[in-house]
Amino acid sequence: MIRYLLIISYLGDNYSGSQTQKEFPSVEKELSRCLSTILGESVKAKLFSRTDSGVHALRARAFFESNRVINQDAFLKSINSVLPDDIKVVQFFREKNEPGTDLKKRKKTYLYLIYNHRQYFPPYLKHRALWVKEFLDVTFMNQATPYLIGTKNWSAFSATGSPRYNSFRNVVNIRILRKGFLVLIFIKGDGFLYKMVRLITGILLEIGKGNVSPTYVKDILAGKPYQRKVVPPYGLYLLSN
Repeated sequence: MIRYLLIISYLGDNYSGSQTQKEFPSVEKELSRCLSTILGESVKAKLFSRTDSGVHALRARAFFESNRVINQDAFLKSINSVLPDDIKVVQFFREKNEPGTDLKKRKKTYLYLIYNHRQYFPPYLKHRALWVKEFLDVTFMNQATPYLIGTKNWSAFSATGSPRYNSFRNVVNIRILRKGFLVLIFIKGDGFLYKMVRLITGILLEIGKGNVSPTYVKDILAGKPYQRKVVPPYGLYLLSN
């Protein structure tokens, strides 16, 4: 069997997450269906990172296996002609190394997109960014990021229902930028707990609004109870994995 790697882009609005679920639509399920159609064989696509319902991806890595030698240019044209408009393959290549040798070493980068304006929200950003009316002090938000970097117990930033027993994760970088009325939060790490990125974003927004101080995140990580605020999924993008 030959293993092929895909870089795909998708919008999460119409899917119950990226990974296959028996009774619900998913990105994996739709990708597998279209691959099976054009290759004329039963194919199961697998994504290397899970995203929740409503979350988008710009460059998500996936793979499938086949006995066929596939032409790259012809494949890209064929697969994108049958995929729905909200899922597209942007790159395709044959894996050269042993299957999976470099995949576990890859870090994941997420972007949370916010439109920060008091009076209006552009219609073209509906379900693509979160509208926050209160002014966000990005400098204040960035003061909290040093406390969020490193290998820590992130159980305080995981939602109920997380399937993982090990709550330690390594966050390597957080950057918060303002571009006009857009506020962009980039979070990079080895892996994330269930809704962890959205919970981190939620507390950063509270800091940006001036409701809590940047040092408040230290207290949360130390176990201080707090009101968890999970921001909506539609502002979240998987940038790379």
